[in-house]
Amino acid sequence: MFPGCRSRSTRPRGQGWASLHSRRAPEGSTVGRTQTETPTPKLRISKATREDSFSRQSLIQRLAMQKKLYSFILGVRKGHLLVLDVLVVLAAPILALVIRFDSTEGFALYFRIAFLWGCLSLFWILPIFWVTGLYSRYWRYASVDEMTALAVGTAGAWVASVFVFFGIAYPLGFVPPGFPRSIPIVQGLIAMLGVGTIRLSLRVVFEFSNRLAADGKMKRVLIGGAGVAGSMIVKELKKNPQLGREPAGFVDDDPRKRGLSIHGVKVLGTLGDTAKILKEAKIEEVVVAMPTAPGHVLRQIMEI
Repeated sequence: MFPGCRSRSTRPRGQGWASLHSRRAPEGSTVGRTQTETPTPKLRISKATREDSFSRQSLIQRLAMQKKLYSFILGVRKGHLLVLDVLVVLAAPILALVIRFDSTEGFALYFRIAFLWGCLSLFWILPIFWVTGLYSRYWRYASVDEMTALAVGTAGAWVASVFVFFGIAYPLGFVPPGFPRSIPIVQGLIAMLGVGTIRLSLRVVFEFSNRLAADGKMKRVLIGGAGVAGSMIVKELKKNPQLGREPAGFVDDDPRKRGLSIHGVKVLGTLGDTAKILKEAKIEEVVVAMPTAPGHVLRQIMEI
């Protein structure tokens, strides 16, 4: 109870709050003066508290901006990829020309030809990309199959460009004699880098967006078995952060796997090290991913 304040039960019967506070104490008395003159305590916010509040607000705003950016990038569809590929193919011979010539004179002399060559390249590069499935893949879930299709598509387009340049355009005189013959080779490398970066960036952004989507404390999970089943569990936990589980490591009965990483998760030891790993790595759950393991191995893990 603050000084000068009274509870409802202590108020004299028949007197209102106005009459109570207007009563004056006898002259020379300090009781009434203390009750009426004591200031009400004010809540003071320290500078550190204000700074912490400001930093939290800044962090929330920054996370919100990152989520919007990730959502925008992940919204890329087939048509967007086609437009980006067109820009990459058109820019590739021009960038190759910049790399080839140190001076602006040579660049200005062959710029028009390089741009026309880039436009002509669209007639075989885009169909090759389409046939190899570069526009029918869900790149946020890119794996080995998608990487293989990307390598085949970009390499096929590169070989086709070199063949058209040296087998048709150059012998028939469509390209001036002074035009650098290294342009289609460098163009292919730049196109491979550009097309691959666009698609792999979707996969990387998807991984970061999943980490941002994880709200609250994640339970650290130890996975028993660093095989196919264990790798599938790791991928599932990383793709679905709403499950609230974070793969912290593997244990496996094969000592040769110790220290290796599977999808970014390290093999911490063998099954015999499980008890020690549970304490050192602060594990909260254990998931057994050994479908062919004998019964005594499963009982050994469950009894720890």
